[in-house]
Amino acid sequence: LEELVVKGKQTPLAVVEVLWQGSEVNLTLMADQAPPATTLPQGLLLRHGEREWRLGCKPASLVLGRDTACDVVIDDSRASRNHARIEWRPPNFVLTDCSTNGTYVYAGGESGCFLLRREDTVLRGTGYLSFGQAWQAGVERLTFQILE
Repeated sequence: LEELVVKGKQTPLAVVEVLWQGSEVNLTLMADQAPPATTLPQGLLLRHGEREWRLGCKPASLVLGRDTACDVVIDDSRASRNHARIEWRPPNFVLTDCSTNGTYVYAGGESGCFLLRREDTVLRGTGYLSFGQAWQAGVERLTFQILE
């Protein structure tokens, strides 16, 4: 049918339909068209203050939070020690909030701004994140850009 991206696998898996009955009553015929090609991102660019990180499309992740052991340290009392994680889950970069106060995600287009609290979202295009509070002047933020 189509290839399917499965968590924990680096390459998509082929999906087939096995018909075990001889009747064609419940059979859906497929057009002879190839599915549209999906373009995987080339990576993710993150900026926080003067620092910059690039994640590639391989098993990669960054931990964000107030703890100095985090990959990206957020100096804000509203941020949790281990506030959030960004990881590559083919075919997307996924933000997972692990905090008490949530992560505000600002993205252009239809997405706008939303609060993520103890759940995941796919990062798309460009935007920024604020930690534990809505962004305003003086509040730390992390900008992101999906590299096509």
